[in-house]
Amino acid sequence: MNKCIQCGQTDLVAKTVRLDGEVRGEHYTVEIPGLECPICGYKTIEGPMMPEYRRLLADRYRATHGILTSEDIRARRKRLGMNQPKFAQYVGVGAATVKRAEMGKIQDRHTDEAIRRKTDLACSATANRIGRFEAIVTSTNGGHRMPFLEDVAQQTYDSPVPDFPSPQRSVPAYLASMFHASTRG
Repeated sequence: MNKCIQCGQTDLVAKTVRLDGEVRGEHYTVEIPGLECPICGYKTIEGPMMPEYRRLLADRYRATHGILTSEDIRARRKRLGMNQPKFAQYVGVGAATVKRAEMGKIQDRHTDEAIRRKTDLACSATANRIGRFEAIVTSTNGGHRMPFLEDVAQQTYDSPVPDFPSPQRSVPAYLASMFHASTRG
């Protein structure tokens, strides 16, 4: 086994450990399989776990800043049944960009928005709901369309459709732009 390098009194025990780390000047704590000294509490991970440790830290940063995590990206790609090169082509980024993002490199906002725009189920579900909402408005107001897109641009809206997003939810910029509206606010 491995002797504790801090106290040297006993072997380190394999267990899930909480380790601190820093990403872009911000501190995070992650849980990862590692080693701990039962006497002094010293914690470490073995060398092969370093890429996973860095990925977990990056994902904590991403989650804090509203960026898709590596798992989010991988899940969206798999939901579409695509390998990384095919997904990259579909999204409009390089294959290396997708590979790096899934391995833990934090993608830029442009790449994040491109992935969301192409894979967001809420986008297609919202478009479907908007169509249902417009049909309801058209059928109840004598065939005149309500200025719904202006409401989207203002990022708040009321809807008689029960499963339509609540008025408190904002419309992401990429979604509003699909309706040729701007996000004021």
